Amino acid sequence: MVSFETIEHIVEYENFLKELKRVLKND
Repeated sequence: MVSFETIEHIVEYENFLKELKRVLKND
């Protein structure tokens, strides 16, 4: 089973990717 910490890291990573794409589009 996936631990809660791992899920949190995945969510942080997804949020990071979203922000990165948003910043790259605005550039």
